[in-house]
Amino acid sequence: MFRKVKWVYLFFQETCGLNRNPCRHGGTCVSGTKPKEFGCECRVPYKGRYCEIVPSPAELCVVSPRYTRLPDKEYCQTYFDCGDKTGKPVKKECSYPLQFDVEKQSCEDFHTVKCGNRKNLKSKCQYNKYKSMRSPFTSCEMAYPSCEKSQMDFNRTLKDHNLRGIWYAKMNIL
Repeated sequence: MFRKVKWVYLFFQETCGLNRNPCRHGGTCVSGTKPKEFGCECRVPYKGRYCEIVPSPAELCVVSPRYTRLPDKEYCQTYFDCGDKTGKPVKKECSYPLQFDVEKQSCEDFHTVKCGNRKNLKSKCQYNKYKSMRSPFTSCEMAYPSCEKSQMDFNRTLKDHNLRGIWYAKMNIL
């Protein structure tokens, strides 16, 4: 998917070692010639001392316009795709409960995805494509409880709502 480039940044203080790779975004740690010297060989399009510089979606689409996906900087379930015919980045969202995996470049189970600093939404109702889901009988939150709540919390929530809401929620559970 990505090609490696020979951007190697040598610096001191840390080293490559067992289970230790200070390079981000799939960069490869390269040991230097002196003790405690190492560098990072960054994958396209990442740059920087630790391969930490992520280009904007527009820059990414210019560098690698086809089959390239870039994570949204704010949310774990959204990403930018450069694979459309225009060559411009298109913001997309994974289906609930999937989130965008930077390494696999695809939507994966939220239990396995490392979101880093991106917000990790755990409720179907927080995803953009489900925000507009409305029912005359119940709220989105009642119809699709968050995976953050335990079963006991969900049962307590059912008891706190009116009879029609309880009936509708129970119908969705069965």
